[in-house]
Amino acid sequence: MKYAPDVELRVLWIVKELGLANIEEVEDRYKTVFKVELRDANLIVRRWKARKAFVIEDGRYKIANVPPWFRSLRMDQLIHLTKTESREMLRDLEELFIGDEVVGGGKKPLWRDFMRLTLTFENIDPILGGRPDSNDQDDSQETLERTVFPREGDKLVTPMNWTKGYLRDNCPLVNVAGLQYHVAYGKGYWEDGIQTITLTAPVTAGFKGVGVAKYEAIPPGHKFTQVFRWPTHGCAINTKEKIQEFFDITAETPIKGLGANPKAYGGRVKLVAIED
Repeated sequence: MKYAPDVELRVLWIVKELGLANIEEVEDRYKTVFKVELRDANLIVRRWKARKAFVIEDGRYKIANVPPWFRSLRMDQLIHLTKTESREMLRDLEELFIGDEVVGGGKKPLWRDFMRLTLTFENIDPILGGRPDSNDQDDSQETLERTVFPREGDKLVTPMNWTKGYLRDNCPLVNVAGLQYHVAYGKGYWEDGIQTITLTAPVTAGFKGVGVAKYEAIPPGHKFTQVFRWPTHGCAINTKEKIQEFFDITAETPIKGLGANPKAYGGRVKLVAIED
């Protein structure tokens, strides 16, 4: 059997969703959801049972205990994961199960001893909003609907999933994988008095241009603060100095920037302050 991390992750996800399942039920659900036959379900399930991921109840399998980040994984997220991202998630699961943290063993968690930090960022490039504007009245066929910047009342906000995606995409720059699953995030709140601007950027689908979108954006030179709980064990980025070094690297040359459609304008941010 050729190793396919995306397939293995999907099998684990199906068992998680079903709660209790035998091999036939896993195969049937896999075919229904992913529209392909699964021929190695038995081998995959036995492999992960050996890693303490599964327990058996009444002849059916269930995941011993589900980490919160895996419990919240949805199908629409799952089907868009690359094989590399699937492999990283499987590695995180394997460390949890083999380390006995999830199943109730006595070993300490690999990721532990979290420190609470307030980070302040300043945007180097425009940061684009990504939420549809229901009030947009532009009927041009070449210009797609305008998007607006996320808000809480009148306060501009950096959503938690933006920060999680930023860590996920840029951790490879420092040879770290899976950090985004173990850092806890608050929302980021931008300073008051920002005058947003409207920018346009091309939109693609399936590597083809489908039009131009209008974005409400924050111009360069503005700050937002965000609270994190950051692990001091289990990751090479485990001190304030190393956190600063990581964000210094991403501020200069990120793999992917912050916000919606970051490749259009860069989406770069720099870390300007760290407070306990």
